[in-house]
Amino acid sequence: MPINRFGGVVLVSVVSAAVIVTAPSAGADPRPSEKVDIDIISVKGSGCQTDSVVAAVRPDNTAFTVDYRDLGAEEGKDIGPSRTTCELRLRVNVPPGFTYGIDEAEIEGVAVLADGARGGLEAAFSFQGLSPLRLQRNFIERADYRWEATGGVLEGSVRQLRCDQKLDLVLTTDLWLDSRSFDPGRSRSWVKMDRSLLRISWKKCQ
Repeated sequence: MPINRFGGVVLVSVVSAAVIVTAPSAGADPRPSEKVDIDIISVKGSGCQTDSVVAAVRPDNTAFTVDYRDLGAEEGKDIGPSRTTCELRLRVNVPPGFTYGIDEAEIEGVAVLADGARGGLEAAFSFQGLSPLRLQRNFIERADYRWEATGGVLEGSVRQLRCDQKLDLVLTTDLWLDSRSFDPGRSRSWVKMDRSLLRISWKKCQ
């Protein structure tokens, strides 16, 4: 596991937040059998750099993952920033004769909160120009724990691309801690996002 600026992690409990999931359509066509690659086209934001993000498609082409090394917000004595952002533009190299969509998104990370600390996360996944799938997570209790959020809101779900569409996928993340809710001069709090996983829905083009 890469060493990052947030230091070691103590895993005490798992907290999950589930919301409505956009289910794949019945009788979906098979996924491509050949290897599918993904490219990181651009990286922006205070919480990620090109060498701190890795994207890969699973060998069975059912999903792809994005691993983040330094995407986190922290507060403490002489420590910051309390808010950080990341925007990635990804290109899935779809084989000829196929198109795809995103049925489900999962995000996970670690939170270490001082007494009285509060924070939050907002993540969005969208094809350029189309409505996004959004995930939100609040951090309010004193604890060390791994967290995860799964699903997507039906009202803003990511659409499946038409066969004639070639659009990049944009992932945005906003992480923050509220420095007014605890004394950063006496304690340290941080929240980190480790990974995004997006499940792919394939469709064969006629």
